[in-house]
Amino acid sequence: MNCSREHYASKQKIIAMFNSLSKSIESSKSFDVFCSGSTAVVVHITKDKIICANCGDSRSILINGLGNIVKLSRDHKPELSDEKKRIIAAGGRVDRIYGMGPYRVWFKDGDYPGLAMSRSIGDTLAHKVGVSNVPEIFEYNINNVKPVAIIVASDGVWEFMTNDQVKNILNKYRYNQDAYSCSKEIVEKARQIWKGTSFAIDDITCVIAFFDKNDGFICGEYVSVSDGNKDFDIPYNAYYAYCMGYSSNMESRIKINEKEIKVSEEALTFKNYIDGLENSIEIFNYD
Repeated sequence: MNCSREHYASKQKIIAMFNSLSKSIESSKSFDVFCSGSTAVVVHITKDKIICANCGDSRSILINGLGNIVKLSRDHKPELSDEKKRIIAAGGRVDRIYGMGPYRVWFKDGDYPGLAMSRSIGDTLAHKVGVSNVPEIFEYNINNVKPVAIIVASDGVWEFMTNDQVKNILNKYRYNQDAYSCSKEIVEKARQIWKGTSFAIDDITCVIAFFDKNDGFICGEYVSVSDGNKDFDIPYNAYYAYCMGYSSNMESRIKINEKEIKVSEEALTFKNYIDGLENSIEIFNYD
């Protein structure tokens, strides 16, 4: 793919950001990332380009002026041929549990770690057998894709909802551009499906960015987390939507239903790296 020196620099800076974040988390005494980690998807928007960097199975899609869906990222599942090839070459294997559930990454001669994605931040054990923290980057020309809205969400949304289902909800808010209510409805719909389908509920996060008529941006975000016993809705937490220098005023701690939830240190670390991308809009989702 041909790109200018400016855009090449942006892509290299994003890769460096992911690498620095991974090293920071792995060396931190605050986290045990031997068998735990996170996905991350970033959408970096300049005046003429949309650059999407994804690591894991969070996802970003774009809705254009014709109402069509443009896939900005690719879910990193172990069964994808190129991802599987890398894992096997590193001494891992890709298999399901007794032929059920998602494909997972295992050591060739051991039933561990069982990670259901092929790229992640953290997960140092899985990285020994080919799981990667290098983001996959796709670049799009804004004039070609003609964006109306961008959706960035964790797999808590995409596990049971299709791109079309999410787009149908977004269309209800397309003209009033109520990004917050749109993201909230998507999260609540996903959580409703989880409750009717699974005994557990994944963390569900969604960021919406509408492109307005004056070339500005209207962002909203909504988060649903579960502590295993109770669900909590978080309109603004350790998940950020940045617009033209604007950022939500995040507190290091927030109170929800008198329960204090500490904003993740690793997400704040991610924020610091995101802040290094200047003169653009950065939208990211961190699960």
